[in-house]
Amino acid sequence: MNKRESNLTSEAPVRQLGAVAALALLAVIAWQLANLFLVVLGACLIALVLARSAAVLNNRSGISYRLCLTFTVLLFALSLSGFFFFLGSRLASEMTRLAGELPETVDAASKYFNLGEIESWIADHARSIIGDGAVLGNITGFSTALVSAAVGAILMIAGGIYFAVDPAVYRRGLLLLAPARARARVDDLLSALSDALFHWFAGQLVAMVIIGVLTTAGLMSLGISSAFALGLIAGVLEIVPYIGPIASAVPAVAVALTGGVWDAIWVALLYLVIQQAEGVLIAPLIQKRSVHIPPGVMIFAVLGFGALFGVGGMLMGGPLTVVAFVLVRKIWIDRQAGTPDRDE
Repeated sequence: MNKRESNLTSEAPVRQLGAVAALALLAVIAWQLANLFLVVLGACLIALVLARSAAVLNNRSGISYRLCLTFTVLLFALSLSGFFFFLGSRLASEMTRLAGELPETVDAASKYFNLGEIESWIADHARSIIGDGAVLGNITGFSTALVSAAVGAILMIAGGIYFAVDPAVYRRGLLLLAPARARARVDDLLSALSDALFHWFAGQLVAMVIIGVLTTAGLMSLGISSAFALGLIAGVLEIVPYIGPIASAVPAVAVALTGGVWDAIWVALLYLVIQQAEGVLIAPLIQKRSVHIPPGVMIFAVLGFGALFGVGGMLMGGPLTVVAFVLVRKIWIDRQAGTPDRDE
């Protein structure tokens, strides 16, 4: 063994220890700045969709990238504005109706599933813990959570637009943070992350729209009240892999119970058929270029991120799992398999 090989061998444990320390430091920072981390991740997802859509338009039309980006942002903004302009009042009224029917829905569920004693125990236990004077605090806390969610959504959108204006600047900045000899590897890792996140998120957006439309149409055909609101809930919760579709079926079945047990059975069958169609027909078509993550890994990863970061972690559990999966594959598995580094 020559001197150079001996030095490389002796440096290997130090480099591995440094990599572990860096990952541990990043984990601590992410834990302390969890909400900011989730907002930045959401902004990155929005930026990927905007930037790649604008790039496609730029390549096909020859118009400048920034003008294409402006057109893309306006198109998305007009689409959302049109949705809420034409359907916003109906959505608001159905959401209000759902909230108003909640006691009746709970009573129907208690009747059919014999949950009366459990419901009373939960209510008494909650009153003993919370106390009568905590109602105002709960309302205030709920309002604060809504305001925080709204501010987070605005920051995601604004950050996504800023990132999409000149993504190369931010990419170069990240590369400059890496040692010179590792920049090729980091650049390759960033490319893999951006491709995986874009294809996952674009596929999820399409799936959300399809599931929302199919669920709304199915519930309307069955004569279920608040079908539009329930369909929107199903579409939004589709972003939480595997867990979201199950959670979205619960309020629909509960609402259907107010009309009778057979209505609830038909609604449950409707959700089952739609999810089977999504898994067999829709998902393979819209996510064939996405990172394939085994269902068991995805489910427990989403639950884990939910336990770590709360509701935000649950909603962003999909992209967080994609990031973790790509990092493990590129940093650990590929190197263990003997994939040569591009900078060595």
